[in-house]
Amino acid sequence: MPTTLPGTGVPVTTAPVTTVNGAAAAASEVVQRVVVGTLAGTAFTDLGPVTRGAGVSDANTQRMTLASDGPAVTALSSLDTKTPAVGQALMVASRPVVIASNQSAIPVSLTSTTIAGSVATTGTFFQATQPVSLTSTTITGSVATTGTFFQATQPVSIAATANVAGTRNNNGSANVTGSFHLTVGGSDGTNLRPLSVDTTGRTNVNSILAAETTKIIGTVNIAASQTVGLVAGAAVIGALVANQSANISQVNGVAPLMGNGLTGTGSQRVTLASDNSAMPAAGQGATAAAVPAGATMKGLRAATANPTNATGGNLVAGMGDKAGRAVVTPVQVRELMAVQQTAVAVVTADQAIVAAGGAGVFHDITQLIITTAGAAAQTITIKDAVAGTTRLVLNYPNAAVAPGAPLVINFSPPLVQAVANTAWCVTQSVATACNFTVAFAKNL
Repeated sequence: MPTTLPGTGVPVTTAPVTTVNGAAAAASEVVQRVVVGTLAGTAFTDLGPVTRGAGVSDANTQRMTLASDGPAVTALSSLDTKTPAVGQALMVASRPVVIASNQSAIPVSLTSTTIAGSVATTGTFFQATQPVSLTSTTITGSVATTGTFFQATQPVSIAATANVAGTRNNNGSANVTGSFHLTVGGSDGTNLRPLSVDTTGRTNVNSILAAETTKIIGTVNIAASQTVGLVAGAAVIGALVANQSANISQVNGVAPLMGNGLTGTGSQRVTLASDNSAMPAAGQGATAAAVPAGATMKGLRAATANPTNATGGNLVAGMGDKAGRAVVTPVQVRELMAVQQTAVAVVTADQAIVAAGGAGVFHDITQLIITTAGAAAQTITIKDAVAGTTRLVLNYPNAAVAPGAPLVINFSPPLVQAVANTAWCVTQSVATACNFTVAFAKNL
């Protein structure tokens, strides 16, 4: 190291730096201190906080000032040990450049239209109708097509071997003689098909008529296996050929009932004409006149033994004796006749002797039997309800002697009850023990 700057005489001294950032410098950190000018001889032992290594500038970065009269730097031979390339070159020899955030648009030139990888795109990039260019008319596989691909008027193809001759008649159709095959194209646009005729030359028809638009004038012969359906509406069918049968399965939308049986919705209603001739009498005749011919006699079933009981609500025949006299059960049927026996203690208040019959049921008394061993004369009052209407008053016993026989009263017609579903009661004038037996009919 020179002691003075060359050509200036300014003293230069050197000494090792012993501390870095306030700590003893490591062996790898010991550097020489260079003092130039008037600072020569001054002891510098600590460089202070020094930012070292690569990084961004901060307060501890050592400042370097170039002399204002120093020679201009006209060229750099290397930057960061790399020799900068001149002109366009590979980026390994280039310095990185940061583009400002407000940099104006930079034009980009592509040397190739090939894009490797995937590129996200937005918007519509196809035409509404795509043009298709075919290099060959051969299509391998299946192609879905839509639309109508047949002509409204189908071409007719006649075989090359056809022998056709003749003239045209007055209505414009040709009189054709010879033998040939006639084919027409189907409405589905598929292969041609031959026409079919019967043995007399008439064309076989198997078609569905358009709704209310197609009219057929003349005679149409339909084979037994063919079906012609009529569309809904007021279509005029015409008249049936004479003596031709028709099978009608429904009348007014309902299948008619046929043969003997019960009535139903399919039974046909019959109304007699107002001027219909008189119907013959069926067993009808005037009162006090001779029995008319064909009269219907009403009779009874003669019985010498009880018949088998029928179920309630079923139809039964009337019963008579062998002479035709009707058998009559008095008052009520057996199942609606009843008997109730009640012992009344020595009390004088109302006591029930026949229970209430239920809603709407009257108990009409047909027989009353009273017995007692008491010897005191008294009156017995019969009422058709508790505190109800008095129906009968009896003096029994009628003297101060115990009666020697029961009191039996038969009611014909029955002693009726005024109010339904109430109990018959008895009131005694003397507290005498009595027994009451009552037979009654259950009526509505």
